[in-house]
Amino acid sequence: MGFVNRKKSGNIIGGSRLIVNGQNVFNVQVNSPSFNKGKSLQDSESYFEPTPTPTPTMTPTMTPTMTPTPGLSPTPTKTPTQTPTPTKTPTNTPTPTKTPTNTPTQTYTPTPSITPTYTPTPSIIPTYTPTSTPTPTMTLTPGLAPGTNIFVDDFLRAPVSPGGVPSVSYTSTITNDGDISILTGTRYLRLRGSSGSTTGRLYVMSTYTLVNSPNFNSQLNLNTKPVTWSVNVRNNYISPLTGFDSGLFGQSVILASDGSDVLTNGSGYALIYGSDSVNRQWRLVNFTGGLQANANITNIYGTPLSPGFSDNDYLSIRVTYTPPNTWKVDFRNDGSSGFTDSRIEAGYVAGTSVTDSTYVTTPLDSFGYFYNFGATTTFYTTFFDNFNIYVYP
Repeated sequence: MGFVNRKKSGNIIGGSRLIVNGQNVFNVQVNSPSFNKGKSLQDSESYFEPTPTPTPTMTPTMTPTMTPTPGLSPTPTKTPTQTPTPTKTPTNTPTPTKTPTNTPTQTYTPTPSITPTYTPTPSIIPTYTPTSTPTPTMTLTPGLAPGTNIFVDDFLRAPVSPGGVPSVSYTSTITNDGDISILTGTRYLRLRGSSGSTTGRLYVMSTYTLVNSPNFNSQLNLNTKPVTWSVNVRNNYISPLTGFDSGLFGQSVILASDGSDVLTNGSGYALIYGSDSVNRQWRLVNFTGGLQANANITNIYGTPLSPGFSDNDYLSIRVTYTPPNTWKVDFRNDGSSGFTDSRIEAGYVAGTSVTDSTYVTTPLDSFGYFYNFGATTTFYTTFFDNFNIYVYP
């Protein structure tokens, strides 16, 4: 170590440099005592950029000693100790070499799935104990004849089939021409002839098998109680109906027949209006070979001629069969404005009991409505309503 440049009387003169081997070179400046902050050596033109050394180390800083100038009485001045900012010596940290690690590829070994075995739980089949369903009985309004209903049809619907209580399907047959429908508004079953000068037959049929009542047997003599049929009928022809030969006019309610083809081969019992060109009269008849000819019809009993009825009158007819072979026909004229339910008892004119056993031992499964019409240019129509079958309690 040594001082370069000025040296006098053992004092360090301003501008001298302090050299320490292996260390940075420092310019040393001695400031005159003053209360003013001295100029930084870094701001001096005599400042030299220190020469970097390969491996710098922290060098202790010598605090310069203030040497008083002779003849002066210096005011002691606190000489600031210049603490050099330590220089962070970067350590050459070797960059680690990333040694690739062989990451094993994950091999998926599927676990064999176990197919579950379904062991069905035995179903417990409930034991059904049938409950006998009573035959529906109409809730009678005051005045209706008592009894257990077998079948009721009031035609309060739009289609002809199905209908009634219980509901049954009907089969409609039109020969040549004509129309079968339920009249809108009044809800009557209407069988209307042609206006095209054509003859024809119209009929609508169903079966007692479909009715399926335990209180009625279609082999009439096997019934244990009296069986009653009641029905509303009307016809708008301008003269008494003449019957069932082709070209004539006749109206019928088939009470019980052994075939649904009531035109050509049915046998049984029916209510008819026709076959008498003089009197307006409904009659209970038996028939064989169908309703295609007056010759196939045999009279059992006729409604009274007085009081009789006029064209377009609304009528009620009631037929009662009492086993083994007794028949009775009751009649009522409901007037010209509308039907009174045929089940209502009031107003009937009672008929006389008669006997007939022609077909009472034959199963007669079919029932329905029939119209025979002749050639005309006018629509002539028959109406049916409130068809009831019931047995007395």
